[in-house]
Amino acid sequence: MHHETVVSVSRMRALDHHAIASGVPGRLLMEVAGHGAFRFLSRVRTSDQPITILTGGGNNAGDGFVVARYCAAAGMSCQVLAVAPVDSLPDGDTRKNASLLEAFSVPVATCDPEALVRCLADSDIVVDGLLGTGLSGDVREPYRAVISALNGSKRPVLSLDIPSGLCGDSGHVLGSAVHARWTVTFGARKQGLLIGDGPAHTGEVTVVPLPFPPDAWTTSP
Repeated sequence: MHHETVVSVSRMRALDHHAIASGVPGRLLMEVAGHGAFRFLSRVRTSDQPITILTGGGNNAGDGFVVARYCAAAGMSCQVLAVAPVDSLPDGDTRKNASLLEAFSVPVATCDPEALVRCLADSDIVVDGLLGTGLSGDVREPYRAVISALNGSKRPVLSLDIPSGLCGDSGHVLGSAVHARWTVTFGARKQGLLIGDGPAHTGEVTVVPLPFPPDAWTTSP
């Protein structure tokens, strides 16, 4: 682990941008993040019930799609419930990873309330790829209803990077936030995981290192 183990959201973004500017593709960062989360998931899984992966519309969803692909490749039953329909996603790394799921026969459904309640009831672990560290302002619908249903289901949740609805800097709940049993955070711990409401929502926190060039920690702003 690098000397800098706790970062602000803007610092993390600067590290990402520096890596990409240095020639590390954003898609590689997403791949490493998602694969690290999958490896953790495979260690804590307790049954053969399906893994349900909830996705939104940003990079957090892309990480979730990578997790789903690795689950399928490992023969683990999994399904994706997408709050932001895949065909509405902008072109980019997240959409590319969504389109790869077809080859792996991962079912992707739009996250309507009925499907959500049914899938949560039948799930082993739920992966939270709804909202990442880019959230500003309170959680809006339909995300608020999805978070409420997820918390009400009492299923064990693994959050990607940060529990959805938690501010990555202050640790405050932005209207509504996921209660995770585990949080797999990428690159370094976000300060919001450690302060404010963070510790009550994150569960066990694991850091997945990202392939940043060695100089990123000293030269990015």
